Amino acid sequence: MKPVEFALRLGEGQNAGSISMHLESTTWKLSGIGLPSKVLANIVDRLPTR
Repeated sequence: MKPVEFALRLGEGQNAGSISMHLESTTWKLSGIGLPSKVLANIVDRLPTR
């Protein structure tokens, strides 16, 4: 078995974020960032409204 992608959770509970990595050739590269729900809600609240 050869892993080609994995996710790593950074903490526990609602305040935990995560990252996803994928294997490209012989190098691991960042493929995603999972923000904690509080951080994501804060960003959404700051978006301009029309």
